[in-house]
Amino acid sequence: MDFLAVDRKLFFFVNQSGFNNPWSDGIMLALSSHTLWISILFVAGAYSWRKGDRMLWWLLGTVLLSVAFTDSFSTFILKPWVARLRPCHELAGVVLPSGQCGGLLSFPSNHAVNAGAVTGVLAFYWRYLGWEMVFSAAGLAALVALSRVWLGVHYPGDVIAGLLFGVISGVAIGKTVSLLRTFRNSAGPS
Repeated sequence: MDFLAVDRKLFFFVNQSGFNNPWSDGIMLALSSHTLWISILFVAGAYSWRKGDRMLWWLLGTVLLSVAFTDSFSTFILKPWVARLRPCHELAGVVLPSGQCGGLLSFPSNHAVNAGAVTGVLAFYWRYLGWEMVFSAAGLAALVALSRVWLGVHYPGDVIAGLLFGVISGVAIGKTVSLLRTFRNSAGPS
């Protein structure tokens, strides 16, 4: 059995699991909502401002930079290059709790890429944040990825690849920003 056949079987297993009902569909819709992420960033920004911790501002800026990079790279380079259609555009019988299929292209899932990027940045700063925060972010990222399959708009392979690309990018951007901060601090006024 090839990868695409396994991916389709896993897709139908999740999308048509029999657990679809207004309550669980509502949770999955909330997990895929941009409002969730904007709210989390707003709370993080308010907390950073209230606490007055410059490191939190650097961290928040790094998260925003990472998401901007991964979202753009995924949208403008990876999706057109792979050109895989969303399951709701190519398969019959897909359950669409939101009633919408979204854009045409599927691989990778931008939701998963961005959630992975946030997790990657937080993982890079684990000494500052603690593992609890990193594991919480990873759990939330996994739930966001699951929600995209549940809602019928991505294959499992789309979200797994998206999470991996996002985490690797988030760690790399976290490292880059950290090196730039170190260089900036060492250069200092002479």
